[in-house]
Amino acid sequence: MQPDTPAEYQQADARQLAIMQMVANIRAHQSLPLGIAGGLIGAAIAALLWAAITAATHFQIGYMALAVGFIVGFGVRTLGRGVDRSFGIAGAVLSLLGCVAGNLGATIVALAQDAKIPVLSVVERLTPAVLWLLLKEGFQVMDLFFYGFAVYSGYRYAFRKLTAAEIASLPD
Repeated sequence: MQPDTPAEYQQADARQLAIMQMVANIRAHQSLPLGIAGGLIGAAIAALLWAAITAATHFQIGYMALAVGFIVGFGVRTLGRGVDRSFGIAGAVLSLLGCVAGNLGATIVALAQDAKIPVLSVVERLTPAVLWLLLKEGFQVMDLFFYGFAVYSGYRYAFRKLTAAEIASLPD
């Protein structure tokens, strides 16, 4: 026979149990492959936006990396609906890839504008060696700062958030 426990301990146990059940339910419905797909879609959209804004302004804006991280994280969260660390890691890695793609896209657009040729003509002539050269030539130390924020944002925004209804359903 167990000794009597104060009501506050019983309530804390009920709350803990409800939280554990909620997390288990969320984990049962999360999908890392869908999260990665959402992040890839977000990275592609963000990279295209980065290149388009560079084309329109004739100026490469490093702050676009922040948008990349947010958009990628949002894509991972929306489609993946996950709470595990793997979703954050996927958001971070895909944000970095989106930044590299956006930076390359911006460099390709600038190159096409300088040469006064269509962007697709430049893209047709690209090889891995040329891409690496463009990435090295377009790289600035300040890019690391912006990439770092993008990676952080991609990680942070990749996780599913509890809804107000879910929080309200928890026992006090």
